[in-house]
Amino acid sequence: MKTQGFWVIGLVALAAVGCRDTVESTDIRTSGVYPDMAVTSTGDGSARAEVHLTVGGPTGTDMELKSPDKLVVTAGKSEVTLTKSGVFYQGDINVDAAGTEFVFAFDRGANDDSASDSRVTMPEAFDLAGVTSKTIVSRSKSVTVTWTKAKAPKSDDEMSYKVDGDCLFMKTGSVDDVGALLLDSGKVDATSSGAKETCLVKLCVDRLRHGTRDAKFTEGGKVRAIQHRCIEFQSAP
Repeated sequence: MKTQGFWVIGLVALAAVGCRDTVESTDIRTSGVYPDMAVTSTGDGSARAEVHLTVGGPTGTDMELKSPDKLVVTAGKSEVTLTKSGVFYQGDINVDAAGTEFVFAFDRGANDDSASDSRVTMPEAFDLAGVTSKTIVSRSKSVTVTWTKAKAPKSDDEMSYKVDGDCLFMKTGSVDDVGALLLDSGKVDATSSGAKETCLVKLCVDRLRHGTRDAKFTEGGKVRAIQHRCIEFQSAP
């Protein structure tokens, strides 16, 4: 299973709250659509494209595509038409190299304008090091996880992290792209029931780059490319 970037966490939680109202795409003009678009690489040679469409802004009513409307993502000679998965439209594309440009197209019929020029380039790849799933780290001590910092980052590239485990409270935050993250006691807090437990912890780090949306989306929208990596270790009292 491909692990997705942090950007979907809030949307998944929102979708899980209960039944949400939806509107059919053929009832909405392109100018009224708010797209949240991302493409995520985990370093396996492919990337997952994912789009969430709403009406009325980022927390508005979910949109369901109806023919002839469709979402298509291209990267060079590779192309994928996204299919519905919950409130998202998803598809895998067989390229994830740094610098690859991904183009998101909202293709529509003759009765409305297509928005075919939302673009983003994949940021530099990296690997995490410093611990393994057998490494035992006391929560009273710090541990450093390292990666290769970007050689030529764009000014708006962002780094963020999430650390979570059965005996811990989930923590998220931003981090400078200096090639290291120090996990101290402030970033690894045990739950009351897990204070005396040792559990497997997953630390995930994202390098995120913003793109540009098609100007026909006048309601706004987001376009992002994410390099997503995870590493595990044991957290002990």
